[in-house]
Amino acid sequence: MFIRLFRQYGNMTEEDRLSVIARNGAIIAPALADMGNGARDFLNFFSAVCADNGKISTDEYEALAKAVDGLPEYGAAFEREVVRSLEDSVEALSLLGDDEKSALVSLCLCFCAAGGKISRRAKRVLKALIG
Repeated sequence: MFIRLFRQYGNMTEEDRLSVIARNGAIIAPALADMGNGARDFLNFFSAVCADNGKISTDEYEALAKAVDGLPEYGAAFEREVVRSLEDSVEALSLLGDDEKSALVSLCLCFCAAGGKISRRAKRVLKALIG
């Protein structure tokens, strides 16, 4: 199941990826808004999933910037923002409902696959969230 899912997202066109981002963003946004720190929690989780060697690639950042308004400029400020309170963020996001978790995983897969390949680290973290 996971191998097919990872392959599917890795082979998406940019147009397909943006469509999935828009659809799943509409599912997860209200849940994140209800969480108080939901946007920060999402950014921190995104960092844990997508950042190879603790860094977010420019491809991943550009995919995220298309979906999230008001991101800090790519660089040190952005890196500081996404790594803040990572453990708390992962714990908070694990409390989401199944539909919201599915949307979150789908969003992360879209961002992680922006460079054409989903890292082993991303696969491990997403498998743990899915259960």
